[in-house]
Amino acid sequence: PRSTLFPYTTLFRSFKGGSHWNGFGAYVGYRAICAEVGVTPDHFDEFEWTYEPVPGGCDLEERLSLDPGPYTMFKKKLAKGAGTFDNAIWSGGNVKVFTNRNSDLPKAVIFRDSFAMKLLPLLCESFSRIVAVATGWFWPELIAAERPHFVITQLAERYVTSHMADYPTKSFEDLCKISALEISQK
Repeated sequence: PRSTLFPYTTLFRSFKGGSHWNGFGAYVGYRAICAEVGVTPDHFDEFEWTYEPVPGGCDLEERLSLDPGPYTMFKKKLAKGAGTFDNAIWSGGNVKVFTNRNSDLPKAVIFRDSFAMKLLPLLCESFSRIVAVATGWFWPELIAAERPHFVITQLAERYVTSHMADYPTKSFEDLCKISALEISQK
């Protein structure tokens, strides 16, 4: 039987111009995380879904000098959560803070790679506060400052051994250019 949750067959398509999740893939990950932590995810129909070229293209298209291809993306119809801080570091050490109008929802700290960029706007609809750091390492000082209900590590499999086996070569503050205490006040 065909799923009534995902009736839009166009969204299942996977364009090969990017190595990251498209919006639909991020939605599947969002639902899995919500199920694991006991949070109700927003329904598929609460988002506007599109299937069109990404301005500037995706990572593989850029590296291979290909024209931008179609990509499934989403936009929340009535967003409750929003980004409230970004330290503007491009890759490792990037810190993003999201808050939701509903302060009764749980809080989360996420240690992530670039795949979570599409996941964060979804998660901020189901958590009151999210602090997401682009790093494969666990930072106890951030957990102590934030006191989250959940700690989530999202890493592409290719990074698991390189990050789990090594110790950070910098302090949290050197990596992120901001202290965990300062983040907790954002």
